[in-house]
Amino acid sequence: MDSSVRQQGSEGGQAILPDLLKLVEGLPPIVSAEALSNFMLGIYTKKTLSNMRHAGKGPKSFKIGRKVATTPQYVAAWLSEQMKPFSPDA
Repeated sequence: MDSSVRQQGSEGGQAILPDLLKLVEGLPPIVSAEALSNFMLGIYTKKTLSNMRHAGKGPKSFKIGRKVATTPQYVAAWLSEQMKPFSPDA
């Protein structure tokens, strides 16, 4: 995947930042909830990701048998939507 190309996000037409695409390149082509939790370095636990998925707020996902999975592209699109500018006054 060419990380210099800005791709459309999954929701709202937001562009995915090239740096996010580069960041998720290290993920396997199919990512389990546990692997995503590990990738997030504890920011979101597997349970939190599950709750977010059920509420429609997590990355797009699909089932393989009984397991839930996602793709690096869905993760990058979701992270792009989650990023907000930091304001110390807020």
